[in-house]
Amino acid sequence: MTRHGDFPNGLQHLIDDLDEEGFSIIYGEVEGEGGGPGFTAVRGETVIHVEDWTQTWAFSCRDPERPDYDDTWAYPRRVRDEVWEWLGESTA
Repeated sequence: MTRHGDFPNGLQHLIDDLDEEGFSIIYGEVEGEGGGPGFTAVRGETVIHVEDWTQTWAFSCRDPERPDYDDTWAYPRRVRDEVWEWLGESTA
């Protein structure tokens, strides 16, 4: 079972921040080889998904009012920054 502590600090902070912003956090594991941790944050129709791809962290951001955003980064802090930038641009 995946838990908050299974993620690097940068992603733990992202999870905490999203939770404070009213997102529901659903933990899971990546299916297939490696089976690393992942989580999905949901608030209304906005969905942010982050998962461990062994050497990188993949993420996707979805909302009907915003452009979709998918990317991968080796550094968890960069994932956190990119997710917040996407959220900030979409609410401006």
